[in-house]
Amino acid sequence: VVADALDIETLVTEAEMPDVIKWDEASPVTFQGDKAEFVDYQAAAKELTPVAEYLTANPQQKVYIFGMTATVTGGNNGTELATKRAQTVRNVLTEKGVSEDQITCVGLGQISNPLRVDDVDANGHQIQELAQKNRAVFVIREESDMVNVLLDCVNSYV
Repeated sequence: VVADALDIETLVTEAEMPDVIKWDEASPVTFQGDKAEFVDYQAAAKELTPVAEYLTANPQQKVYIFGMTATVTGGNNGTELATKRAQTVRNVLTEKGVSEDQITCVGLGQISNPLRVDDVDANGHQIQELAQKNRAVFVIREESDMVNVLLDCVNSYV
């Protein structure tokens, strides 16, 4: 089950956190086009605070941060940008006291995976509303089955 980060403060406390949290265009954790810079750093940092508080209160908990991008036909697979975006989220969490040892960053880019929606039409043109859903970052608890599913997608792509 993927928890959209629409009401993060009720989803994440120092005692619990969902297995999978998604931030996309509907959240404050959004990025400038083709960059690994937040649209609004202060809003993104505030949104990520409950996750940082959970991870600092639970230093044994490890998470993966997966970045994903919209499909760009004729371009690269987007994994480099997606990785940089995941690292930007990691940087905010570590600035808030989370140990880097608790976080692994992975760029999914445009690689097919169960969290991705098909964002191009039959002619190969991007469908903007769906592409926005793929411009996302996920924080996933290490023990979640989804981690292995996503890592398998990355490994089978290479």
